[in-house]
Amino acid sequence: GVVVITDDGSKDLFDVQFEWPVGVGGGEAGIECDGSNIYTTKWNGAEFYRYQLDGTYIESFTISGASAVRDLAYNGTYFYGGAATSTVYEMDFAGQSLVSTFTAPTDVRAIGYNETDDVFYANNWGTAITVFDPTGGFVSSWSVGPVGDSYYGFGYDNYSAGAPYLWGYAQVGATLNELIQMQLPDGTETGVYFDVGSVVAVGTGIAGGMCIDDNLVAGFWTLLGTSQNVNIWGLELCESGPVWLTIAPTSGTLTGGANEDMTLNFNATGLLPGVFEAEIHFSTTPNVGSPVVAVTLTVAGLIPPINLAGSYDCTDVNLTWDMPTGGNPDSWNVYRDGALLDNVTVMEYTDPMVDPEVEYCYYIKAVYAGEESMPTEDFCITVPTPGDLEALNFEAFANTPGENDVTLTWDAPDACLAPDGYNVFRDGSQINTSLVTELTYIDPALSAGFYEYYVVAVYYFGESGPSNPDYALITGIDEPDANMFQIFPNPATDLVNINSTYEIKTIQVLNNIGQVVIDEEVNAMNYKFNVSTFERGIYYIKLDTDEGQVIRKIAVK
Repeated sequence: GVVVITDDGSKDLFDVQFEWPVGVGGGEAGIECDGSNIYTTKWNGAEFYRYQLDGTYIESFTISGASAVRDLAYNGTYFYGGAATSTVYEMDFAGQSLVSTFTAPTDVRAIGYNETDDVFYANNWGTAITVFDPTGGFVSSWSVGPVGDSYYGFGYDNYSAGAPYLWGYAQVGATLNELIQMQLPDGTETGVYFDVGSVVAVGTGIAGGMCIDDNLVAGFWTLLGTSQNVNIWGLELCESGPVWLTIAPTSGTLTGGANEDMTLNFNATGLLPGVFEAEIHFSTTPNVGSPVVAVTLTVAGLIPPINLAGSYDCTDVNLTWDMPTGGNPDSWNVYRDGALLDNVTVMEYTDPMVDPEVEYCYYIKAVYAGEESMPTEDFCITVPTPGDLEALNFEAFANTPGENDVTLTWDAPDACLAPDGYNVFRDGSQINTSLVTELTYIDPALSAGFYEYYVVAVYYFGESGPSNPDYALITGIDEPDANMFQIFPNPATDLVNINSTYEIKTIQVLNNIGQVVIDEEVNAMNYKFNVSTFERGIYYIKLDTDEGQVIRKIAVK
């Protein structure tokens, strides 16, 4: 026999492509992808959950008539699943409706769909894996084992070297998260096993559903699965794209000493410039040797970079990329949202201080003697707004440095970047006319009154929230004659008496952090209030009269 293994084969099998936490948990078990969204099931409820292809949780929904679904399969139009019974639900997730049901020749927990033969594979834990058509008609079956058992998910693979295969996700092995490869059509285990928990933080999660899709990571077929209630993971199966090398014949008979010509067919349609490698593996019966022939295809042109990836650090975006075999450019051009950012001579780049909560998309082009290659696939990222942006330990000091002045002080934020400066607010209105760049501010020559202050830190992308507020009391200016008011006793333990020669319109009593504890109309010349329930401390009495405003301080014991 003759097998061609190209460089889209299994040399990078099981590389981790992504790992995301589940959006809900509490029974989140099955999984499937339609190329636009990822869907999961709730085995102990009626809900289904929808995610974007980048793992962002979107919503939950229900399908009337279908509940407790375990794994899922997708045939390009509808989704299929069972509740560990022989009933198979055919569901329209776009319309969120049940299309039909049919009876399978097995109870259905794990399920996968073969688009080549238009058949399903299903079983229930350790029962025989059964093949049936879309009406439920029996096609074939085989027993599980010797390793595979307790299956929860199946995925059909007609893409990797040596395919077709059925992959199963089984609750066996060291972490109960084992991938099992089975050769089709007879289901024989190939000896390829992999513990997902050896590369993904499955924690207490056990094998759930799985599928195979080529829309999750550009240029690759992905083994997509969920470790129940913990995470959604993606492992590399193989590269996707055109088959560039075939050989004929792929088998035959030779007499001793004879030769036969074999034809290699190369197809570079759709291939980017670069060097592509393959091996032709020969096997013989009886075994007289297993020669391997190396094959190289070079597609002429300017070889582009590959594997563009990125991350963020505070508000900086860090990019890295690789060059495939044969690529030796002079430099690289970095683009953001279609505009050239920079030209660099190393395969990394930092885009500093981007705006948070804005999506940016990057791509890279290799530059050869002034000519650009094709771009990489886009890498898109949204940097979140950093935390801890607010100023700390804000304080207001009355009558400092001079009488009727208020001095404000604060500490810089604990954010991952420094602010450009600060804006100062008194009673909700900004009072500075230019950005304050120090950690102190003086509000001078104030009239008598009780004032609330806070500051906001100003960054290149906007303002923070307010700091903690603080308060200042200025007395003695623009007041009626102080001798016209009597407030006693001071300190007080129960009743406080106020006598005035002016009519008191309103009274407010504030505690030492600015909270109003009494706010009443008086319209009299005398007033009493009880402080027996007040906490010990300093309080401020603010009286409004026809002659002006009076502010006095009392102590409560």
